Amino acid sequence: MTKEKVLTSLHYLLILLCGLGAFYLSCNIVLFSKTPSANFELWQIIIVAILVLGLFATLITINIKRKLYKPNYVVIGLISILFIINMINVLLYKNDTVYNFISANKETNYSVTMAFSTSDKAVAIISFLGTMLGALLLFDIIHQVSDLKTVIKYLCFVIIAAAIVFIIIGLVRFPNRYFLLYKHLTDEQLYHASIPSIFETKNEYGLVLYLAVLAGIYLHYFYRKWYWLLGSFYAYVNIVHTLSKQMIIIGALTMMAYLICIFFTTFKKHKKMNVIALASIGGIILLAIVVGMIYLGVTNKFQALVDTIYYTKGNDTFKTRIYIWDKTLTILNANNWGTGVGHILFGEVLHKLNLTDITSGEAAARYSAHSAYLQYIGEGGIVFLLAELIVIGYSFYLGIKFFKQDKELVVLSLSVIALFLVIMFFESASIGFAFTLDYAVITLFTISVIIDLARKNNKIFLYK
Repeated sequence: MTKEKVLTSLHYLLILLCGLGAFYLSCNIVLFSKTPSANFELWQIIIVAILVLGLFATLITINIKRKLYKPNYVVIGLISILFIINMINVLLYKNDTVYNFISANKETNYSVTMAFSTSDKAVAIISFLGTMLGALLLFDIIHQVSDLKTVIKYLCFVIIAAAIVFIIIGLVRFPNRYFLLYKHLTDEQLYHASIPSIFETKNEYGLVLYLAVLAGIYLHYFYRKWYWLLGSFYAYVNIVHTLSKQMIIIGALTMMAYLICIFFTTFKKHKKMNVIALASIGGIILLAIVVGMIYLGVTNKFQALVDTIYYTKGNDTFKTRIYIWDKTLTILNANNWGTGVGHILFGEVLHKLNLTDITSGEAAARYSAHSAYLQYIGEGGIVFLLAELIVIGYSFYLGIKFFKQDKELVVLSLSVIALFLVIMFFESASIGFAFTLDYAVITLFTISVIIDLARKNNKIFLYK
C-alpha cells in the first residue's frame, strides 16, 4: 500500500471517528457501562467533549491546509443559532416549574415539580453540542473534505458487518424464535417470539437491521451486483422477526421504491429481463399474500392477527401514544412552545410525568414524545421544528431540481425521507438534526446525498 493510500485511509478513519464521537456525545450514554443506558456525569461528558472537539479541530485544520475545506458561514451560523437557543433555554429553566395533569384513566389529578442541578444543565448543553457538531459534519464538512460516495461505501460495509454479527448473536441466543414467530402469529403472546438480539427494545434492533437493508440497496446501486439485494432481503426477513412494525413497513416500502425505480430507469435497455424480474417478484409477493389470507380465513384467525398487531403486550399502542402526547402538551403549556424545554431536560420531565401516572401502562417508561414532531417542539420549540422542516423541504427541492443527474439515487433518497416524514408523526424516529447515531446514519444516506449532488453541480446557494 502506497503512502498516499495510507493517508487517505487515515483521513476517512478520522471522518468516521468525528461522526461517531459527535453522535455518541449527543446520545449522552456511557458505553460499556454496568448499567445499560447510564448517562454521563459532568466530568465524563467534559472529557468526551474535549476529545470530540479535538477530532473536529484536527480534521478541519488538515483540510484547510490541504485547501479542501472552506467554512460555510451560513451553515455554521444556523447551527450556532440553534445551539445558543438551546443553551439559553436550558440555563433559564425554572426549577420550581409545576406540571398539573390528569391521569390516563381521567380519574386522578397529579402535580409534579421538576428541578435540575447546574451539573444536569451543563451535561444537557454539552450533549447538544454533539448534535450540532454532527449536523456540521453532515451538512458542510464531509462534502468538502471527502468523496461522499466513498464514505457511504465504507459505512455500508461496516453496517452490514455489524448487522451480520447481531443476527448471529440472535441466532445463537434465540435459535427457536425464528420458528416460534410463525407458530404464534395470531397468539396474544406473539411478542415473546420476537428476536431482541442484544438490544433493549425490538424497535432499536429493527432500526439497525433497516440500516442494513439500506446499506445493501446502496451497495447494489454502486456495484450492480444481485447479491447485495439478496443481502438486503435477508436483513429485511430479520426485521420481520423483530416485530418492529414501523421498520417492517418502512423497510418494505424502501425496497419497493428502489426496485420500481430500477425497473423504469433500465426498461429501455433490458425490456425482457425487467418484465421477467417484475413478474417473478410480483408473483411471489402476490402468492404469499393470497396463501396467507386463505390460511387466516380458513382458520378464522384474521381478526386475531389484527389484534396482535394493534396491541402490544396487552396495551393499546395508539392509546399509549395519546397518553404520552397529552403529557407532552402539558409540558409545553407550562413552558414555552416557541423554544421548548431544552435538550435532555424535556425527556427527563416527560419521564417523571409518565412515572407519576400509574394508569398509563407502557407509557410509564418513555423519555420521548413518541412523535418526532412533538419531540422537536419539546426540546427546542417551534424553532427546532421549523429548522428540521426547512432542511427536509430544501432537500426535496434540490432532489427534484437535479433529478435527471442521478435518478436512482434521488428517488431512493427522497423515498426514505418521505417515509420518515410520515412515520415521524407516530414515532420518535427523526432525520435531519438527528438525536441518535441511527438517525444520523440515515441522514447521511439521504439528505446529505442530495446536498452533495447539488453541490457538485455548483447549483446550490449554500456552496460556491
